[in-house]
Amino acid sequence: SDADSILLKYGVDKSVQLIWHAELAHDIIPEECQMRSDDREYVLKKRDPNQWSSGLLQCNSSSALSALRSSSTTSSHASRPSISYRYIGSSIDRSGLPPTGQSSSWISSHASHVSKYQRTSHYPTSRIPYSPQTYSFNIYGNYPSTTLRSQSTSSVLRRSSSSSLFSSASSASSNIAQSSLNDVQHSSNIALKQTVPSSASPTSRPTAKVLPYDEQGTVVDCGFTGLRNIGNTCFMNSTLQMLVNCKELQIYFSGGYYKKDINVTNPLGFGGRLAEVFAEFMKQMWNGMNRAYEPTKIKELVAEKATQFANFAQHDAHEFLSFVLDGLHEDLNRVRVKPTTNTIEAEGRPDIEVSREAWRNHLLRNDSIFVDLFHGQLKSRLQCPKCNQISITFDPFAYLAVPFPKEKRSSTVYFWPLDPCLKPVRIVVRYNADGKISEVLDALSRLVNVNPKAMRIIEVNNHRIVRAYNPDDSVNNILTTDIIYVFQVHDPYDCNDDIVEFAVVQRLLYRKGIGRACAYCQAADVKLKTCERCYDAFYCNRECQVADWPDHKISCRSRTQAEAVGQPFIISLPKKRVTYSNIMRNLESRCKHSVNVFQPPIENNNDASIDPLESRESYMGSSPCFSASAINGNIDDLPIEIAPVAAKRQMVLGEPRNKSRTESKLFLVRKLQQSDAVIGDTLVDSRSDAVLDLPNGTFLSINWWNLKCGKEYLTVETKRDVDIDVEKTAYYQKMSSSMASSSSIASNPSLYDMLAMFSETERLKPEESWYCSKCKEHVEATKQLVLYRLPPILIIQLKRFIYTTSLMTIHRRSKDDRPVRYPLEDLDLAQFLSDTAPSGQETKYDLAGVVCHSGSSYFGHYISLGRLLSTDGKTTEIDWRNFDDSIVTRAQLSRVQNDDAYLLFYKQHGTATQDLLKKHYGIG
Repeated sequence: SDADSILLKYGVDKSVQLIWHAELAHDIIPEECQMRSDDREYVLKKRDPNQWSSGLLQCNSSSALSALRSSSTTSSHASRPSISYRYIGSSIDRSGLPPTGQSSSWISSHASHVSKYQRTSHYPTSRIPYSPQTYSFNIYGNYPSTTLRSQSTSSVLRRSSSSSLFSSASSASSNIAQSSLNDVQHSSNIALKQTVPSSASPTSRPTAKVLPYDEQGTVVDCGFTGLRNIGNTCFMNSTLQMLVNCKELQIYFSGGYYKKDINVTNPLGFGGRLAEVFAEFMKQMWNGMNRAYEPTKIKELVAEKATQFANFAQHDAHEFLSFVLDGLHEDLNRVRVKPTTNTIEAEGRPDIEVSREAWRNHLLRNDSIFVDLFHGQLKSRLQCPKCNQISITFDPFAYLAVPFPKEKRSSTVYFWPLDPCLKPVRIVVRYNADGKISEVLDALSRLVNVNPKAMRIIEVNNHRIVRAYNPDDSVNNILTTDIIYVFQVHDPYDCNDDIVEFAVVQRLLYRKGIGRACAYCQAADVKLKTCERCYDAFYCNRECQVADWPDHKISCRSRTQAEAVGQPFIISLPKKRVTYSNIMRNLESRCKHSVNVFQPPIENNNDASIDPLESRESYMGSSPCFSASAINGNIDDLPIEIAPVAAKRQMVLGEPRNKSRTESKLFLVRKLQQSDAVIGDTLVDSRSDAVLDLPNGTFLSINWWNLKCGKEYLTVETKRDVDIDVEKTAYYQKMSSSMASSSSIASNPSLYDMLAMFSETERLKPEESWYCSKCKEHVEATKQLVLYRLPPILIIQLKRFIYTTSLMTIHRRSKDDRPVRYPLEDLDLAQFLSDTAPSGQETKYDLAGVVCHSGSSYFGHYISLGRLLSTDGKTTEIDWRNFDDSIVTRAQLSRVQNDDAYLLFYKQHGTATQDLLKKHYGIG
């Protein structure tokens, strides 16, 4: 329009396109630069994204000059001044350029040295003439041709044959002359060989078009100043941008209000130096005169007290932020002399009273704008597992470190109830992939409603107990192919007695081969008897056995093999009921779930020595279940069901024995020194039901009478799969699936899920044990943290990085890359507040910024996204932007929900911060 100030300034109308020559003294890094004047928007964009130079120096080409002269004549303003940037202090000299043949390492070592610029006016007659014949040096002659981008920096180095263009969004003409070459030269007249290919784009264009703004105008819109990466400092840049875009801190530092609070005597601070440096930093970030600023002094000061930041290695953004906030707090602490304070214990008093006292104690030593803005209060509850003493304290916090739901894995276990007559149940349990066996038992306990302390877990393979697990063992020892059995045992509190547990294996008494001749005299076709120690040698009489003993005793004592059958298991009895009959009753009832036992056809040859199990016809399938008294060893008057079997052979299953029955005709029981031993002492029926002196953890072996008198007596076959309770298995499967679906947060957790986990009760690790004043010892207490007092600005750390140690390695680092869903508006913390928290607190928050980390736990890159929210908690002054070191661009709302989020900055609804500024500094 006619009122357009720029057109009026230069005396032209809107049909004229204004073109200025730009003498560029250093890098053009931004992906996109914008500037608005009246109703016009001027934008610097890549014309060719694949050809973008990050190191444009003073440059031009003859064709570009021709185009400029032509355009200037056409537009009738050839005498009007142009605006350019010129390097402060001196002209460009040769010492600032890489020597010929230098590698790209020179670029990295000089990348952080970017000096300031000043804007000066030049007229066409005073311009330095440029031509292809006056080269002084070609920067790009020795640069690599491919893009070089560090994982932790945004600097991009490219070979480019094109320049960048400022173009007016409202320009009427698109016929801009374009150059075919981008010639890099020095101000001297030393001629060098041209290295840019002459086959570049045939079109011609000017070196650059730049904004026609006033001398007093700004270089960049406020809020769009980036931070230069001075060597793996993206962790610092991303967090500083979050503090820069805190409206309260902007007002506090830019307005000079910080000077009132500077504490130069605090030994925990920097004597006020960090506050002064940060104030200057804040000024430079908001004056609109810096496209990028270098926060070197902040890094140097922080490194004085945190020496890990003195180098240029990659670091954790949250760790750096913690040091910066703490350092600024101490430099601006309103408390000049810190008194000594003690931890405030509840000791039965109301929470509200104790919390206020604890908060006053905190303010006696810590009182600054950073406490006002970022500090909240947690309620901590500790309980001793031995005496149940409870300790409640209230602790301040500056940020919340919320854990990720641990990744889950599944295992199929067979749960064997306490009653040996009951069939086992097959259940799928889910537990933390890096947890302990106790978590497996806890998960199973929630399903079957059995105290995890009354369960024992073993791994079974090839009819043997491979391993018995302790609750503190790692679940990493469990393989997906392992068969896991969990047995319920007696609880000593229920029985009011000590409990004796037995681990039991099943074997055949004899080897498969049947003795056909006496081992000493080789007599055949006689009745043979066996050695009752090893059951592996046969004799026609005792004399032969005694005569053979000197030769046989070595093999007899060293027998190490026995044919295992069925599945091992665990039984338990109260110590007062450990009798022979009770043990046999439990063994016969339990073993029938994993073996089938048959009696061969009986030959009617009047041979009484074979003894067809005396009065036992056959004991079939399902035995009666034990009553509570029977489980504890009371076995009187229990019924026995007898059913007919096939004529060819009888199936014999060990049913509950009543007291009148004699010694078992099915198997004998041995006490072993260890589970894989073969030889052991045989348990003998005393027929008096005396309590046996067997210690807890005794190993027993069931030895089936597969042979008798040299002939086949029983056939024992292992079942393909143990008998399971089909109905209960289906019930628990449904229940397990329901619990798994309700805890599916492990795959895609939300911030609410993680906040809920933060408030869960957990057991302290041994290295974190708590001293119980009542027990007078350190105990692994249970601990719970809940929110009590909410801060105006809430910083949440998503605990992606995990550091673990083990015996095999010094440390191990890992990163949880799972995306987290977090609300951009109206995060409501009401459900996470303590029931006794002060009423009237504002519990809703809006997202103000996000720090994101891409990469692994060993290397990566940080960026941040942020917006500037007003102090009234209602409006957004500057919308979302993406901060990638020195590059600052507008961000779409969809990008704010970022899969790489690491730190979240939330601002409370309402005018809490506005009230704080008014209270302390009189800011309306």
